[in-house]
Order: sequence, then structure tokens, then C-alpha cells
Amino acid sequence: MRQPWGEIENTLEGAHYLDDFSKNKLSFESNFSINVAKGLSVFMELDAQLLNNQLYLPAGEASREEILLQQRKLATNFEISGNFGIRFTFGSKYNNIVNQRL
Repeated sequence: MRQPWGEIENTLEGAHYLDDFSKNKLSFESNFSINVAKGLSVFMELDAQLLNNQLYLPAGEASREEILLQQRKLATNFEISGNFGIRFTFGSKYNNIVNQRL
């Protein structure tokens, strides 16, 4: 949803293996932006996943060195990440119009 005051976007996505419904994944993503001034906005993003499909993980335990150096992905049931910041855009509002003389 895009409004003069800002923008909101939410996405929900699910996936599973056809031969095994217990191997599944559910993802949620949310983006929120508020316009502070012309060209300046504050944004926040959040990603969350429920994971039951990590078939790519190698068998066996990871060593202490692999864990500390993040050389090997570890099994988990969920992942959450987020970020926030400021965004500044500038330029003409007509900058995406194609030059008709070409």
C-alpha cells in the first residue's frame, strides 16, 4: 500500500516438498516506510521464517571451530532478522520517462 505519508508492504509465503508435507517452510516479510520530508524517509524491515526443510545440512555434529568461524550452517526451527534506517532520494520526478527522440 503506497500513500502520501509512506508505504507498507507485507508478504506471506509457504512452501513444502510434494512427497513429504512435513518438510515445509513459512516466511513472513514486512516493510514499513514513513515520509519525513520531501525525499527523506525512515524505514523498517522485518523477516521471519519457520523452517522444517533444512535437508541441505550435512550429517554429523559441527566442531567448535566451525561454529565460532561460522563455516557451517546449524540446524534451527526459525530465523528472524530486521533492519531500520533512513533513505534519501533525489532527482527529477520525470527521470524514468523514456526519451522519445531516440
